[in-house]
Parts: sequence; structure tokens; C-alpha cells
Amino acid sequence: MTACPTTVPRWSSSPSLRRCSGSSTTSSLICSSRSPYRAHREAEVSIRRSTYFCAGLLGVVAIGYHAARLSGVGVTPPIPLALPLDQLPREFNGWTGKDIEFADNVVRVAAADAYLRRDYRRSNGEAIALYIAFYGSVKDHIPHGPTVCYPCQGWSEELNEMVSVPSEAKRFPELKLRKLVYSKAGARMAVLYWYAANGRQQLDTTWQKFTAALHDLIGGGGAYVFQLMVSAPVAGRDADAFARLEEFARLVFPAVAKHLPDSAADPPPALDRPEAQE
Repeated sequence: MTACPTTVPRWSSSPSLRRCSGSSTTSSLICSSRSPYRAHREAEVSIRRSTYFCAGLLGVVAIGYHAARLSGVGVTPPIPLALPLDQLPREFNGWTGKDIEFADNVVRVAAADAYLRRDYRRSNGEAIALYIAFYGSVKDHIPHGPTVCYPCQGWSEELNEMVSVPSEAKRFPELKLRKLVYSKAGARMAVLYWYAANGRQQLDTTWQKFTAALHDLIGGGGAYVFQLMVSAPVAGRDADAFARLEEFARLVFPAVAKHLPDSAADPPPALDRPEAQE
């Protein structure tokens, strides 16, 4: 899907001509005989119509998708993981993991088809929490990440940026991770998280939901969402906490990637998407 073509006129510097010019997908806008105010209002109407058109298109897709889900037409069955999440190794180069069970209400709200919550520790006392959620079919809600969960629990966001981390995983030689810092009542938490939809890394979960729904609707072999998050308390410098998290992410990700449904497939082509907040 491409962005809607909207154009804001650029007014001419010549008062005698009193004209404006702008490009669109169809023609240039020339308003030599109209006042700047009227032309500006017409441009606003054009932009508004384009916005309504895009919103309407998304609505039609959503309605068609949900109708297809109800009728069973064009909707593929849930995709299984290549390996159960509980088969992820509990030992990684000095890190030892212990599974943590969520309360029933948390599992119900998350509505994941599979999840893994595990705390890894080293002999020096350092700890990292790992969370994986897998959705084998498109759900009726968007699987959200820490940018929703932490603020809902009263944490304040201090940092939100993207970072690239090298990986030895065949399909993902470079991980696009969201780097976050949250604070609450004097405590601070460093977080790295990663999303994939149908084998592609995604930074924008809204776009992820839309592309996965389309994939499911047109019968493209199924749609899945995979979320990975690692976090650790910040005891000193932020840089030290993130150094441990990035080291841990590089260490565990090749094993994590083996659980993806399409783990044996060739790497997907690069997908250029503008960076977006959740």
C-alpha cells in the first residue's frame, strides 16, 4: 500500500501573477485567477478527501477480512511453530533460565497461541527477562508491545529509538530492535523488543497487523506474528544495561529464530518501511 498523494500549494513570490503551483499524481495546480485563501481552502478539501479515501479503503479491507473470517472463505488455518517455545535452550554461555508462569488473566488478555516467559541469570547475579509471544493467525486485536504495556502500568518512557544489532541467524543477519527505557518510583528498566510478521521484521505494529490480515485474507499461505522482548533493570549506566541486553539478544536469537514457522525458508527481501512508533 502506498501513501495517498496529497499536495500543499507553494505560493508564487510574484504578487502580480498571484499564482501557485504544486504537483500531484494527475496534474499541476495553477490558481492565477483565484485568491490565495480560496485556493488554500480547495487544497484542504482535496487533502481531506484523499484522507477519507484512504480511511475508507482500510475500512473496506477490514470489513472484507472479518466477513471472510466469519464465512471461512479465503482464511487459512493457524500456522504452527517450527518448534515448541519450551524447547528453547535454558543454558546460553553462562546464562541459566527459569520458566515463569503468567497469571490466568494475563494469559487471557495476551491471547497468544503460544508464549514463553523465562528469567535468565548469570553466576554474578545479573538477570535478564525474556518474553516471546506467538500468534499463529491474525487476531481481532493488535498484539502490542512494551510501549503500551509499561505506560499502562504507570511507567514513564524516557527513551524510544531503533537500534540495529548483528545476528548469526540465517534469515536475519541484522536485527531491527526497539530500544526503550522506562522509569517508575525510582526504578528504571531497559528493554529491547523485536517483531516479525510472516517472516519480515516490522517496526510498526499497525502496519504489521494490516499486512498480516491481507496475507490471511487472500489465502497467501497464512499469517503469523512473532514477538520477542528482553529486559533488565538499570542499576548503573543505561549503556551498561543495553550492552548486556544486546549481547544476550545476539546470543539467543539464532536459537529463537529456529522456532519461526518459516525458519527453513530463504531470507525475505528487504522491506523498506519508515520508522514508526507504536
